[in-house]
Amino acid sequence: RIDRFTRFSWIAVAASILVFFGTSFFMFQENQKLEAQQQLVDTQIRKLTQSFDNQLEELRNQFILLNSPKTKKIILDSHLEEKEIKLIAYINSKKRLSYLQFDILPELPKNKCYQLWIERNGSKQSIGILPATVSENLLIRLPYKKNAVAYLSIEDRPGNLNPKAKKAIVNIPIG
Repeated sequence: RIDRFTRFSWIAVAASILVFFGTSFFMFQENQKLEAQQQLVDTQIRKLTQSFDNQLEELRNQFILLNSPKTKKIILDSHLEEKEIKLIAYINSKKRLSYLQFDILPELPKNKCYQLWIERNGSKQSIGILPATVSENLLIRLPYKKNAVAYLSIEDRPGNLNPKAKKAIVNIPIG
C-alpha cells in the first residue's frame, strides 16, 4: 500500500511538473504575441500622433496666414481655352509662409494634369501634381523662398521632371 502510494506520488509530481512547464511555455508564447501586438499599437499611435501634430501645425499656419494683416493677398485670374482659372496666393514674408488657394480650376482630360512647381535662380523644384478634381478653396502650402516664382502648368500625366516656364498657365511671385 505504501509502495503504491509512493509510485502514485511520483507520477503526480511528474505530471504536475509537466503541467507547470507546459503552462509556463504557453504563457510565455502568449506574452510574446501580446508584446508584438503592443509594439504595433504603440507604433500606430506614434504615427497617428505625428500625423495629428502635422495637421494641427498646418491649420495653425493657415490660420496665422489668413488672419495676419502682414499677409499679402494676390488674386490671379487667367483663362484656358475660354475657361476661367482663379487662384489666390497668400504670402507672408515675415512668417515665411505662402499658400495657394484654388477657387476655380477647370477639369482636364484624363491624360493631362496640373503640376505646381517653383523656380528660383534658374533652379526648379516640383511641388507636386494636383488631384484630378480639386475641391473649392483648397489651400496648398508653397515653400517660401525669396525671389522665387511658382508656376502652375498643364503637363502630360504623370507630370514632367523638367517643366518649362513658357508652358505655365499661371505665374505666382512668392517672395
